[in-house]
Amino acid sequence: GYSIEDLCAIPAFLTPFGGLAEINLLPGETIIIAPATGRFGGGAVTTALAMGATVVACGRNEATLSAIKRTFAHTGRIETIVLTGDREMDTCAMISASRNQGKGADAFLDFSPPAAAKSTHIAAGMAALRPFGRACFAGGIYGGVEIDYLGLMMRSLRIQGRMMYSREMVVRFIKMVEKGNLRLGEEGSGMRTVGRFGLEGVDEGIEMAGREKGWGKQVLLMP
Repeated sequence: GYSIEDLCAIPAFLTPFGGLAEINLLPGETIIIAPATGRFGGGAVTTALAMGATVVACGRNEATLSAIKRTFAHTGRIETIVLTGDREMDTCAMISASRNQGKGADAFLDFSPPAAAKSTHIAAGMAALRPFGRACFAGGIYGGVEIDYLGLMMRSLRIQGRMMYSREMVVRFIKMVEKGNLRLGEEGSGMRTVGRFGLEGVDEGIEMAGREKGWGKQVLLMP
């Protein structure tokens, strides 16, 4: 069975599941996830693999990407790309890693934080989609982002926004956990608990959570 700590990690995987389900990610498809080194972007890697997809995980933190690749290497369906900031170079790398004979990925999931508003990875991810590809924006960018209008139209691409998840998505996700498609715990998902605090230690816990952010780590308040 699972521990309380294992179950507390569910939001890190359920939240990206909302976006993945919204664009109907299917087994055998390839999805680009960027950035994939944060809590939800990294959780999306775990969830997409559990759904049977091949994942191209992108980000700037090479050490975290290496850890993600080691954790999920046994699936045979994980590729990682260290983003350079050069849109054309990153697009070529994404297409090459997508394993679709140079056609590009089937889907793209963006989990950009507000600070990434001027990053080139969204344009690269959109350019790396094959015709009729789907993109889901589920991050936290305020304001606008640059989209290649002609490229969107010529390749019949679809962009979908998704805030969290629906009740029906929660039920579907829990079934994945119950059937073992998505295994909670550090070995199965890469998520480990780095701190546990009672109510008297809430301030210390918040401080630690600020330091230990990113993929694969959680700090829990356990009254």
